[in-house]
Amino acid sequence: MRKKILFVIESLVVGGAEKVLIDLVNGMDSHKFEINVLSIFRKSVFDGYDETFEDPFNPDISYSWLCDNNSRFKYKIFNWILCHFPILIAKYISLKKNDTVIAFYEGAPTRLISYMNNCRKMAWLHTEAGLSLGDAADEDVISEYEKYDKIIAVSERVKQSFLSKTKWADSKCIVLHNPIISDIVVEKSFEEIKEKRTEKPLFVSVGRLSYVKGYDRLIKAASRLKNEGHEFVLQIIGNGVLMDDLKRMCKDLNVEDCIELSGNKKNPYPYIKRADWFICSSRTEGYGIAVAEALILGVPVLSVDCGEMNIFLNRQPNPGILIQNTEEELYYKWKHILESPEIWKGYKTAADISSEYFDYNKQVKKISQYML
Repeated sequence: MRKKILFVIESLVVGGAEKVLIDLVNGMDSHKFEINVLSIFRKSVFDGYDETFEDPFNPDISYSWLCDNNSRFKYKIFNWILCHFPILIAKYISLKKNDTVIAFYEGAPTRLISYMNNCRKMAWLHTEAGLSLGDAADEDVISEYEKYDKIIAVSERVKQSFLSKTKWADSKCIVLHNPIISDIVVEKSFEEIKEKRTEKPLFVSVGRLSYVKGYDRLIKAASRLKNEGHEFVLQIIGNGVLMDDLKRMCKDLNVEDCIELSGNKKNPYPYIKRADWFICSSRTEGYGIAVAEALILGVPVLSVDCGEMNIFLNRQPNPGILIQNTEEELYYKWKHILESPEIWKGYKTAADISSEYFDYNKQVKKISQYML
């Protein structure tokens, strides 16, 4: 008999965790698992996150949502119940029997599923910043996680951050890396794009325009480099609440001619592939999907130390440069790259063979074992 698995996420807005969920469930064995995906909201509750994935799931996977928040009236009523009586929504979800229910995102999904009692419960941790367990006021958050049978961290760094705040036994939390479909990433990278590539050194970064991604630091570093006479183009692909602020910053620092805030791209891979370097400036990361995809496409990476970057970039041969997580280090190493084009070939060659590190089928199989 197939195991019934329910994945719960806040919404299917275009983002890293959401893409991981799609890639994971589409790769799971449909002969062993009956998979359902449930979004709490039909679309993101945050401004600036309008894009969603189109037909993301295989036909045998059921997808639905609890609240159609296109209606402000429905959203207000549902959100009030979610905040004050989440157990009522949990009981509604429980009407359909599942063997395992997985809160695939920190926050609302984790809080909601913690109230369910008639199933095995698992919670996914995607980022160090997602918990905020340092304050006494967050004791309620800790108590929510106590109700889970198993907690999955996407990296060792995320796991240790979680355990340091909770003081729980090591066995409570395990590390399972995100699966990435290398073949699809490579295949999509061959799609033709209309925009002509600049002849200047081209750097690219992909991520939501939020504080945690550190794009304010990257723009300030770019400003210093431009003022010193360096020529380059930085393309930032992604959308989010800070779009207007970052546009304003680019204008104030006079870097509009060398920084492109491109918004979301349905297919970012051709843009990544044509770049000379990928840059990650995130203040925190869980795993680092965008960096992994850049390496799969053979693009060397300059990254601050966060997520699994030490594992991605400290391998031999070395496919990129790992630096301290500061604005100053971003500036100095970026400057070094611009002033040392002779080193590019070695990093590029190392990045070209990085796809061998990411075995999608092996990772999906490993994750699936915990759901049997």
